Amino acid sequence: MIGVLALFAAVAATAFVVYAPNIMLLAMAFVTPLERIGRFGDDLTLQTFSLMRIVGLAALLAVIAQMLLRRQPLVLSTPLALCALLQAQAFASITYALDPASTQAHAITMLGGLLMLFTIVQGVRSWRAVEATLLAWLVATLLICLYQVYDWHFGAEISDLDIGSVSARFSTTLNALSEKETLGAAKRAMGTTSNSAVYGINLLLALPFVFYRMRVARSWPAAGFWAVGLVLVVYNLMLTNTRAVLILAVLMFSLIAALGLYRMTAVRALSAILMGAMLLPLLPQSIWDRVLHLDAYDLENATNLQWRFNLWAAALKLGGEHWLAGVGVGNRTAIISYLDPLRFDGEWIMAHNEFLQIFTELGIPGLLVFMSFIGSLLLRSWRVMRQCNADPELSRMRWFAAASFCALLVAPVFGLQVDVFHFPLKGWWLVAGLILVLDRLMRERIAQGERQVPHAA
Repeated sequence: MIGVLALFAAVAATAFVVYAPNIMLLAMAFVTPLERIGRFGDDLTLQTFSLMRIVGLAALLAVIAQMLLRRQPLVLSTPLALCALLQAQAFASITYALDPASTQAHAITMLGGLLMLFTIVQGVRSWRAVEATLLAWLVATLLICLYQVYDWHFGAEISDLDIGSVSARFSTTLNALSEKETLGAAKRAMGTTSNSAVYGINLLLALPFVFYRMRVARSWPAAGFWAVGLVLVVYNLMLTNTRAVLILAVLMFSLIAALGLYRMTAVRALSAILMGAMLLPLLPQSIWDRVLHLDAYDLENATNLQWRFNLWAAALKLGGEHWLAGVGVGNRTAIISYLDPLRFDGEWIMAHNEFLQIFTELGIPGLLVFMSFIGSLLLRSWRVMRQCNADPELSRMRWFAAASFCALLVAPVFGLQVDVFHFPLKGWWLVAGLILVLDRLMRERIAQGERQVPHAA
């Protein structure tokens, strides 16, 4: 009897995956921001598996099955090809890597981004599906923000050593000691990620889409819901207690206003000031000391900032010696020999600059492919904005493209001071896939319109 039930369950599950790819895509979008709390086992073990990988693989198989059943053509694009080329370079670097084990592990990790991009581009086939996928991601992000606020005020802090352990899986507040000697210990929010900076970039990715939902809301209750969501996201950005996150948030707000996602009026300006006045008293002293105080940006106090300059100089030397092909992706030890041994005694470290890190890993060719990939995505989001400007009926798509442009841009800018694309960053890959879908939909719409225009006799 049990065997029959198990067989029935297996058949039902298979049928569900094959015939309901849209549901699997929504599930993938929802689990995207879970990261650390969705992992099984300690983060540092090689056998770590995650809910995201399970759901992502199921979504990929469902999409492929749907394409075969419906005989849907494979959707190709320049960004997808560039991403695949970068992945090929990563796998090729295993053959000459200075640390083959780390290079192989990171090349496989990189494959997750490419597969997620492929799954979304092939699986999401309509504007309605684009919005549904976005909504699933945003709802999950806001739920995490809500839990972070609760854990910050009522939960227990964990230390740097506890990050990644199963026992601290649902702890989201960190007592960081990285600048203890100069600025003291700092209470920092890291959400469901393994690092406050990672949590900050995840929030920055979601921020323009919260404004997008406010911009296109058709009722006051809907607008009010997203306004509350905006307050949650901004408050969580402050709780990360991260200087780079605050600076990028200011730049993000400026870009959002410049692109028209938020129409600044006297009433809204006053509302923003009042919201800021309400949030400031809730901020703990550690945030004032580490982020909002000007002394925190003095190189004598901000030891993290000092360290970055040393790392960048070392990365340039390492990359200069291996400029043609790099030392292999995922290498975290080659740079150590270029650092002052009296100031650094760790076993591994990275360049803390995404572009310099890729330069050391894959040389100039890899860096050019990576920059071309980023540029092609930004170009497509900008092109969709321009195309939608000509048609008032497409205003909703226009604002979506504007939000996508903000999100796609903030990650590489953030990468100027940290190896951001070496983080999971699944939210960025989600947005990248959705903007490619929207770009395809716009091209199909334009082609259809041209076919309907009668030719002159």
